[in-house]
Amino acid sequence: SRKIRRNLRHKMEEGELLIRGFYGYKKEGNRLIVDEVTAPIVKRVFDLYLKGHGFRSIARIFNGEGIPTPSKYYNNLNKPVATAWVAQHVRRIVTGEVYTGCMVSGTTEKVSFKSEKTRRKPKDEWIRIENHHEAIIDRETFDVAQEMVSKKRTFAPKARVPSLLSLYTR
Repeated sequence: SRKIRRNLRHKMEEGELLIRGFYGYKKEGNRLIVDEVTAPIVKRVFDLYLKGHGFRSIARIFNGEGIPTPSKYYNNLNKPVATAWVAQHVRRIVTGEVYTGCMVSGTTEKVSFKSEKTRRKPKDEWIRIENHHEAIIDRETFDVAQEMVSKKRTFAPKARVPSLLSLYTR
C-alpha cells in the first residue's frame, strides 16, 4: 500500500493525469487540451459570477438556455448523469484552479485500501504544478472570483429560537 501511494505521488509530481478531464478541457494522453465547445461556457461562468450572479442564478440561466451539464456533455456511462445544472456544478468551476493552467492534485487520500472513505489533505501537502496546460481563465480573474467567493461565504447568524425546555425552566 505504501509503495502504491509513493508511486502515485511520484506520477502526480511528474504532471501525469491520473483522473478524467475537467469540464472545459479534453484529456489526450497525459495532457489537458482546451475543449473548444465547453471552454466558452467556463469563461461565461466566470464572467457572470464577476458581474454579481450567484452560483444558483448561473445554474438557472444555463438550465433555461438548455446548456448540457458537465456529466451530460461527457456522457460517461459508468457515472450518474445530472439532468440539470445545480449550484455545485458552478461552484466547482469558479473555485477550480485548474482553469488558470495550474494542475492541483493529491488533495485527498483514501483512509484505507479496505474502505471507500477519503479525507481531505492539508493544503501544504497538495501537489501544485504551475503552467501545466493552457489556461482558460487568467490568474487575475480567478483571484478576483476567489475573493468574491470568500466574501459571500459569510452567513447571517441563526435567530435564537427558544426551545420548549428553556420555556419550562424559567
